[in-house]
Amino acid sequence: MPASFVALALLFAPAPPTVATDAPDQTNGTFTVAPGAWQAELGLDATLPGSGAVERQVSLHLPTTLRVGLSPRVELRLFDGEPLWRVDPNDRVGGDTAFGFKIRFNDLHEGSRRPSFGIQPYVSFPTLRVLHDLESAALGTVLLWTQPVTRWLVFDANLGLELGIDRGAMPLWTFAAISAQITASQRWIPYAELYTDVPWQRADTLELGCDAGLVVVATRRLAFDVAGRATLLAPGPDYGIIAGLAVLLADGRRWRRHRR
Repeated sequence: MPASFVALALLFAPAPPTVATDAPDQTNGTFTVAPGAWQAELGLDATLPGSGAVERQVSLHLPTTLRVGLSPRVELRLFDGEPLWRVDPNDRVGGDTAFGFKIRFNDLHEGSRRPSFGIQPYVSFPTLRVLHDLESAALGTVLLWTQPVTRWLVFDANLGLELGIDRGAMPLWTFAAISAQITASQRWIPYAELYTDVPWQRADTLELGCDAGLVVVATRRLAFDVAGRATLLAPGPDYGIIAGLAVLLADGRRWRRHRR
């Protein structure tokens, strides 16, 4: 699950809320969008020709996330960073749909080194096959840890567990990721990440990867991201480019006034 990066330097910005994206990396921080806010994160993940995992052409994924703030510490996540649409090297079109929540247990405080923790439970299933293949689903959860180190350096760490339901079998995956971001500027935010996926039934497909890139906060409602990635183990190595944008569709201020 592609999951990704949070512009934590924006966490303490005064209202109105500013876009803070989980993209483009796989590691998610504990930041949640404001209550009543709607934020879309649209991405593109293209494997470069000549990579070990590609036989004839570019493999293309379009990771997508829609985030809806339910409370100051809880957000609803639709699609949850999964590739809503993808094309593999054999021209097969597919995709995944995931629904879940991000729940932050405690807040970060400016100038404090105290970490923030959270959890992200979800359910996923194949988008195009759901009407006739309800058995190919998965239940998972991710533990979230955000650790400020200095005023400009923050680490995010994730540990996840996913249980599949595939025609009577119940394959198990675990995954871990850690990322570091430099938040010295609220507009330009470079990052680097290391991640691994461990499918216990197929140890030969263990994946170790890394990526690094930049998040650019263009306006209060719009951010861009671009990165390069490399998969170091099976079935790679392969290399790719990640790009995308995050759009704050609604900041939730009208909803909060109505609630008051």
